[in-house]
Formats: sequence, structure tokens, C-alpha cells
Amino acid sequence: MYGGSRTNNIYEAWNNCFRSLVGHSHPTLWRAIDSIHAATVSRTLLKAARGEPPQKCVKRVYIQLQSRLHQLCVDRRDGSKTLEEFLQGAGHNIRWKPHG
Repeated sequence: MYGGSRTNNIYEAWNNCFRSLVGHSHPTLWRAIDSIHAATVSRTLLKAARGEPPQKCVKRVYIQLQSRLHQLCVDRRDGSKTLEEFLQGAGHNIRWKPHG
């Protein structure tokens, strides 16, 4: 309409990359899944060869726990919580797991 390209170059690039990854214009679902899995494994091996540490998988419960404990520390630092309130809040958020 304004003399520009009729397609979005980002999507064209993605389609070209995907087509080169799977090797077909219209792959079956299983071929696409296998190709994506192989690319993921290849990327992981390449990162390991470069010496990059593996990506940590952190459970949502631990992220939420860390956030609550951080907020307790901020509240204590700012003076909005007394030491007793801070310790009580920390005690409610920390669970001890016995080893064994």
C-alpha cells in the first residue's frame, strides 16, 4: 500500500528458520516435534561446550518464598516491622526438612 513489503519480515524469518529446521514446508506434527527436540538438545550441547552453566529450573514455590522473605527484610530495614514481627514472619515462611 505504501511501497513497503506486504509481509512481516519477522514472521518470514521465523518461517524460513522453521522450514530449514524441519526440512519440509509442511511437516507432520511428529517430525516437527522431533526437529524442535533435536534443535533444543543441540543448543544445550553447544552451550555446554562453550562453558555456559545450565539454566537453573526454579520452582514457583521457591520464587514466591524468596519474594516473601525479601519483603520481610525490606520491611524490617525500613522500620515497618519490629524484630519480633520479622522473626515471626520468617518462622512462618521457613520449613525445616530433616535429612535422612
